[in-house]
Amino acid sequence: MARSGFTANAGLPLLGNKQIILSNFKHPQRQGEKEINRSWFEANGWDCIDLPDATVFEGAGDALFDSERRLWLGGGPRSDQTTLPSLACHIKTPIFRLTLADPRFYHLDTCFCPLPDGYALYLPESFDLSSQELLVRHFGNKLIALTPDEGQQFCANAVCIGRTIVMNQTTPRLTGLLETRGFSVQETLLSEFMKSGGSAKCLTLNLSIG
Repeated sequence: MARSGFTANAGLPLLGNKQIILSNFKHPQRQGEKEINRSWFEANGWDCIDLPDATVFEGAGDALFDSERRLWLGGGPRSDQTTLPSLACHIKTPIFRLTLADPRFYHLDTCFCPLPDGYALYLPESFDLSSQELLVRHFGNKLIALTPDEGQQFCANAVCIGRTIVMNQTTPRLTGLLETRGFSVQETLLSEFMKSGGSAKCLTLNLSIG
């Protein structure tokens, strides 16, 4: 019997209504999660939207809204070229595709984290050059680059609650950068989940935007 994995991959809750776009998992080992997720959401009053069967999409792991309600879509190991047009049928806000260039960062939420007030964390090396330039163009000096070591600690796989950022582990450098911008960091030991390739963001799905 299939069991649910990292919660962020269940789907993408839509802004302003109680609808969720369900994920189409790439690997057979996770495909059984879709109906488990559907059952939970429908039982709790959500409308579930299905993408075409051929579209590979793994939910809020690869699709992140920023503070301006733009949607950033990861393209690479788990979401393919068909994902953006399939999502655009249901999402009216701007969608930007970012190409993931390092297989260690298989979902967008492992290397990119939008924050309040137009800020964002990202690991430059995990994106191709055109995606790096796109992020710099849209976030400017509010784009905070992680070091390779911070990236491998999944510092971008974080959850922001108000001005508090929850992550597995930080560094004095990153803490200082965030504090000067009005954020605080709360470390929460998630090393066991890191063994499966996920951290704080992978373990959560924000339903308040629905």
